[in-house]
Amino acid sequence: MIALTDASLAWWVLALITTLAIGLSWLLLRISRARAFAATRRWMPMVLVLIWVTVVAVWLRRLVPDEGAHGFARAAVLIVIAVAALPWLRNLFHAVVFGFEDRYRLGDDLRVGEVEGRLTAIGARAVILRAANGTEITVPHTTLAREHVVRLNLDIRDAPCEILLSTPDEFDVQVAVELAHTAAALSPYAAPRVEPQVFVLTEGLDRGSVRLRLQGFVFDRDHEPLYRSDVGARFARMTREHLASRSSQAGEEP
Repeated sequence: MIALTDASLAWWVLALITTLAIGLSWLLLRISRARAFAATRRWMPMVLVLIWVTVVAVWLRRLVPDEGAHGFARAAVLIVIAVAALPWLRNLFHAVVFGFEDRYRLGDDLRVGEVEGRLTAIGARAVILRAANGTEITVPHTTLAREHVVRLNLDIRDAPCEILLSTPDEFDVQVAVELAHTAAALSPYAAPRVEPQVFVLTEGLDRGSVRLRLQGFVFDRDHEPLYRSDVGARFARMTREHLASRSSQAGEEP
């Protein structure tokens, strides 16, 4: 059995703390990307800052003791770290401000300086715009704060909305696609200028069930929760009616 000295034990503790911080940061970023936890995105940059400020403070306490002139050395190290992290911190600061203001949302068509595209992702450091030709452009938050930003779809206000739908086992795939498309098109909250699209998720086919990804469009992004609820209710009702009709037809056959 290997005996650990106080010094080596302290280094192992620091390594464990750093590893846990990396794992926790990765987990929080994955959670914030999930649609169900979209409301947590505005708080995520602040949480990450608190985690890593704590980690840096612990490392500095170990590397630069408090005694005598070491306190000035610690202050110098902190200044160097602050200067090196200044661009990242500026992006983080603007991300928190934009999150509180709820200024930009997924689906906004933006023109930032000389680039334009649809906002597809919002991160702690930058946002991603998808241009009309399919290319993705990374725009730092500091650029959003510095450049003149124009929302191109302010008048149309159509916003994309992805909905996952599932059907009972052994349900006909083509019928499921048609029902999902009809449910999205008939919703009173659907954008009249854009046709919804339905994609079959193949991973559910081997189990007999059908899972669909509906790419719909809301006429006003503020009505997205109502659109989701309406499309889900319509699809469920139409699915039940189709199954009941099929059962009645089977019962009438001699």
